[in-house]
Amino acid sequence: MFALLLSAPLASAASFAEGTTTVKLSPAFKRFLKKSNVKLAVNNIAAKNTLTFKISDGTATLQSNSVGFFAHSGSSLRFSAGTKRLTLTSIRHTLSGTRGALTGGVNSKGLALLAEAAAGKTGANAEFSQLTGTNLPAKLTPPAVRALNNALKLKGNKAFKKNQPVGTVSFRSDRRLEVLGTGNATTRFSPEYIDQLQACGVTQTVIAPGEATGPTDDAPRGRLRLPIAGGNLNARTLLGTVGSNGGVQLSKGEKKQSVVNFTFDFKANERKLTADVPDINLTGLAIATLDGGTITKNLDPEGGTVSLSGVVIRFDPLAANTLSAQFGCNIPPGTPLGTVDAQAAVK
Repeated sequence: MFALLLSAPLASAASFAEGTTTVKLSPAFKRFLKKSNVKLAVNNIAAKNTLTFKISDGTATLQSNSVGFFAHSGSSLRFSAGTKRLTLTSIRHTLSGTRGALTGGVNSKGLALLAEAAAGKTGANAEFSQLTGTNLPAKLTPPAVRALNNALKLKGNKAFKKNQPVGTVSFRSDRRLEVLGTGNATTRFSPEYIDQLQACGVTQTVIAPGEATGPTDDAPRGRLRLPIAGGNLNARTLLGTVGSNGGVQLSKGEKKQSVVNFTFDFKANERKLTADVPDINLTGLAIATLDGGTITKNLDPEGGTVSLSGVVIRFDPLAANTLSAQFGCNIPPGTPLGTVDAQAAVK
């Protein structure tokens, strides 16, 4: 029943990526390992006090006594005693409300290593951007005891014991937001950009499904509205990407150049706007840096919205060089192209 629950889609479950699962070994268990001459290694690196596994992905409910799982792609845990070994791969942490389990693969077969008491120890933070579990008491399962003693040839007082306490398990994982194809990104073009384009004899038109509006008093050079087209964000840090459809076409005489698939790219050390220029086979060209403004979120366990407000788009040197090479139009890097506001639905 436990396996069936975790293999089925979870109602109102969120996706997760990044984070860690950590097993803190108790002093008593460490003394037992030393007495039995058993050594541990995580990903082939010796471990004496804690076992730490990086979370690669997962799905779980954002509630107290959460239900779901966390995968640790590429992970391994090795027990060794002299030349004897038992190695678990593809470590997986599962939650079923009041219980938890740490499992892995041994010779292509699943093995439940630890059983955990999880009641009241798991839940989401206040902004529903992260799921944590703290100090879940963990013990060896009977199948794990049999497998370890058989593989390591342990007997008597050096053998692992049924339901032997190991320590505690804690985890922390950031929610991964899927950006839905709803909402818009709207740019109010700056006079500095539009006027310099016109001075160069370059005309800018809109590519559907983008839409041009204006001019208006607060946008004297008009607006460009592009529909949001997916992406992924870390719910806690709001790092990631948000894409859009449509774009603009620049033309001068017979020469035309499309700039499409604008993408907001949020990294820890930089925020950029990129786009594709298919006429010259460029993808992901850095168009502009994103300066100032705010990015905010409003989340609940099932989804929510992420919003940009008042972000200034400043011409990137690569885009400036491309514009100069293609049209002989020299707009200095750092020139504000406009100010963007956007809102996207996420889940």
